[in-house]
Amino acid sequence: MILRSLITKVIVSTTLVLFIAIGISWWIHMRIYEDQLMDEVRDKLETVLNTAESSISKSMRIGKTDDTQNILELVNSHMKERSAVRIFHPDGIIVKSTNLKETGKKINDERMSAYKKGISEIVVEGSPGRTLNLTKPIKNIRECFLCHGETSNSIGILEAEISLDLMDSKVREARQLSNLSAFVISLGLSLFIFLLLFIIVIKPLSKLSRKMALAEDGDLTVRSDLGKGDEIGKLGHSFDSMIERLQEARMELEKYHFQQLERADRLASVGELASGIAHEIKNPLAGIAGAMQIFSREFKHDKKKSFIIKEILQQIARLDKSVKDLLNYASPSMSEFSMTDLNSIVEKALFFVTQQPNAKEIKVIKKFSKALPKVNADEKQIQQVLLNLFLNALNAMEGEGELNILTFMNDNDEVVLEVKDNGKGIPKKEMAKLFQPFYTSRVEGTGLGLSISKRIVEQHGGNIRIKSRLGEGTSVKVILPIDGSQKEH
Repeated sequence: MILRSLITKVIVSTTLVLFIAIGISWWIHMRIYEDQLMDEVRDKLETVLNTAESSISKSMRIGKTDDTQNILELVNSHMKERSAVRIFHPDGIIVKSTNLKETGKKINDERMSAYKKGISEIVVEGSPGRTLNLTKPIKNIRECFLCHGETSNSIGILEAEISLDLMDSKVREARQLSNLSAFVISLGLSLFIFLLLFIIVIKPLSKLSRKMALAEDGDLTVRSDLGKGDEIGKLGHSFDSMIERLQEARMELEKYHFQQLERADRLASVGELASGIAHEIKNPLAGIAGAMQIFSREFKHDKKKSFIIKEILQQIARLDKSVKDLLNYASPSMSEFSMTDLNSIVEKALFFVTQQPNAKEIKVIKKFSKALPKVNADEKQIQQVLLNLFLNALNAMEGEGELNILTFMNDNDEVVLEVKDNGKGIPKKEMAKLFQPFYTSRVEGTGLGLSISKRIVEQHGGNIRIKSRLGEGTSVKVILPIDGSQKEH
């Protein structure tokens, strides 16, 4: 869990970068220091070579060739480190040397190979330690022609050797000191970065995290209290804004929920009242209808009275339908589910609708999917839904227009019935009220058609979606699952 923390990742990565940067700086510093020490040793050795060569040349010019050994030893005596100065023949045989034991011996192959390649400087790894060896040819001058002839350009090779033990010791000490200082600096900077991150990042983020936990538990009165102007302060400000909006949304939801509860109570009361009134009206209405039918037979030869009785019977039928709608809404019948062909239900509902007088000038276009699977549904209830939708479409087109009916499968493997008309459309302000009980924009009707239809479809596990534009028409989609079953609401 610690390694997953953002703060830990930042600290570890920052410390790692810091160590790498200090390590690179340390390596460069040590290389520069080592090169400086090597330059000092090289300068000292070149001074020895130049002094020895000058003294030997001078002795040869005045004919004192026997002073060569003394010159080598005198020059070498000024060296504090372990060193040696020698002269060897081009074939590798040592002629003169401050180390008398090696006189007459041959120099090692490494140094001889370097000389033949023209390399005048070489570091030799020896058993006592490393040494720096510099070579310089002794030129054959006029004074030397008598002894060495005129054919050779050089009469020997002057070599100076100095131990690098003192330099290596200084480098080791410098490395130890640099390692210690680099570690201390890295540790100090890491602690400083940690404290800085703790004050600037960890502490405010931890505070914000605690506030978010309280908000998650439902306390929407919390605030971040981060008064900074940096990114964390902006994050706290965004958190406060989000909490304020959530608090406002909660208050709105509580208000809406309370309103819905009040409305539900009112609707329940209205439903009970409507059911009682419907039962009280239904029986007398049936008696009045029967009596009017008897009167219609007695006055069948009186056209004026027959017309009045016919109008009364039509109004009684309208009232009877309204009563039935009220009873169906208040006490819905039990559903009888079976595997049903939706296309067949649509055809039956269309047959009844097309017999209406206002359907004569309506052009019906059917696009049914032949591969539509059967749905588990109550055929009578679904037919009631379709009749409501078809009649609404006819009323919207006012007896003239085009009615499109489509059935198909959507991407969620659900059966979809779409009813589209090119009527006058529905205003936006009325869209939210369409499924409210007793709401209607027409003079006739109870306003229960869509409400009952919505309840039936939801009992089948589906839903209804309505889209409409003024002057263009309305589209209603009834979406049903294939294996839908009755749900309690």
